[in-house]
Amino acid sequence: GDKPPEAFTHIQQTELRPQVHKTVAARCPRKTGDAFYKSDYFPWSRCLTGTQGKDPGYDPLAFWVEESHKRGMDLHAWINPYRLSNKGGGDTPDMTQFSDDHPAHKHPDWVVAYADNKVYFDPGVPECRKYIVAAGVEIAKKYDVDGIHIDDYFYPYPASKKDDAGNNASVPF
Repeated sequence: GDKPPEAFTHIQQTELRPQVHKTVAARCPRKTGDAFYKSDYFPWSRCLTGTQGKDPGYDPLAFWVEESHKRGMDLHAWINPYRLSNKGGGDTPDMTQFSDDHPAHKHPDWVVAYADNKVYFDPGVPECRKYIVAAGVEIAKKYDVDGIHIDDYFYPYPASKKDDAGNNASVPF
């Protein structure tokens, strides 16, 4: 596909390079259902180019690993396994926000929308769990990361919404 101009890549890398100095080198290569690395499981992150699935012209995770290791620092990859989106939840998931190659389109039965207005993979689906594990293994095999952290902070919290009678009703996940 179309790649962003080299100047854009240079600007991103110029902005990221000082961050490597400031962190304990824990980066989030998959904060929602997309990736900051070349993945066989998830599309490129929309945070890189403004369009989910669009190749940024370089591999940010490889860049982070290289820059961290140059400085004698470990690089730990931090992933959020179930959160697919920070918007488009509610009664039904908004699937239009995902690129055509997104796993939510390939496996819509794995996707749940929640009252917190977020969209998640359903951890109750065994095939979904296997997919998430395989995507984590992909990072370990493709990149010289020094650790992988699975973040559980973004699971749904108890929520309520009004039922048809206007009463608060709990929302199951």
